[in-house]
Amino acid sequence: SAAAGRGIAPGWEVVGVGDEDVPLLLAEVARELDGNRRLDAHLHAAVEARLEGLVGERVVVLLLDGSGRRREVALDLEEKLGKKVQFGMLPATYVSIRTAELEDGVGYLGFTSFLDPLRLMPAVDSALQTHLEAPGVVIDLRGNGGGLPGMASGIARWLVVEKGHSLGTVTTRETTLRMVISPRPRTFAGRVAILVDCRSGSASEFLAAGLQDIGRARVFGTRSMGAVLSSIVERLRIGGGFQYGFGNYVTAGGTRLEGVGVTPDEEVVATRDELLAGRDPVLERAVAWILHRSEHTI
Repeated sequence: SAAAGRGIAPGWEVVGVGDEDVPLLLAEVARELDGNRRLDAHLHAAVEARLEGLVGERVVVLLLDGSGRRREVALDLEEKLGKKVQFGMLPATYVSIRTAELEDGVGYLGFTSFLDPLRLMPAVDSALQTHLEAPGVVIDLRGNGGGLPGMASGIARWLVVEKGHSLGTVTTRETTLRMVISPRPRTFAGRVAILVDCRSGSASEFLAAGLQDIGRARVFGTRSMGAVLSSIVERLRIGGGFQYGFGNYVTAGGTRLEGVGVTPDEEVVATRDELLAGRDPVLERAVAWILHRSEHTI
C-alpha cells in the first residue's frame, strides 16, 4: 500500500488526519454511542472514513511511530486492494482473497467479503481441497462485513462430515429458512479455527456461529459485530436508497445474534507491542490450538 511504501507499519497510532484530532474524534463517538455493542466497529469506521477519498487525492496523516515519535506523512490515495464489486444498491466494496500454507502444513484462508461468488467460491474450493490432509485450517473473517448467506453454507459443506446439520435459521414474517449443510462427497476432517473481530458481520457470523454451535470450529479473536438481519435496499424516488431488515438469524442452538455478536471461544486482543513486533497473536493462538499446543479442545 501507499502507507507501507512510506515505511508506516502495523502498531503505529493515527493521532491526526488533516485538521482533525483523532483522539478527540474517538472520544466524541464514544460519548454518542455509549453502551452500543458495536462501538468498536464505529470507532474503526470513524477513522477509516477520514483516510478515504478519491484516488489521487492527498491526505496528511499525523502518526506516532513505534518509538513514540510524531511523524507527519502526506499520502496519495490509491485504489483499494482487491476487486471492486457492486451488488445491487449497496455501496461498492473491494473483495480480496488470501491463501497460504502456515506452520506444519496448516492451511490459511482469508477473504474480505461474502460477495463476488463467481470468483470467490472457486478460490475457496481450491484452497480447502488443497488442504484436505492438513492438520487444520484457519478461516480469517476479521474485517469481513458479510454478504450473501448462501456462500457461508457453501463453505460449510467442506467442513462438516455428518448430514443433518445446519448453520441456523433465518425467520421472516412468512417463512423460516433452515440453512442446511449438505456435506460434499469428500470433506475436511481436521481442526477448523475461525478468526473474527468487531468488524465481522452478517454471513461471517453465520459461518462462525453456525460451526461453533455444532462443535465443528473454535472461534478466536474479539466479539463480532452482531449485524445478522437479512435486509434489502429499495430505491427511493428522490434518488437514494432505503435499507431495511426483513429476516432474523438464530443459530442452530437457538442463540439470537443481532446486537450481540459471536462470542469467541478464546478472546485474543492484540497489543500495540505485539503489532509493532510484527506479530499476529490471534492467528498464533489459532495455529497453536490446531497443532495441539493449547490446553483447550473441542
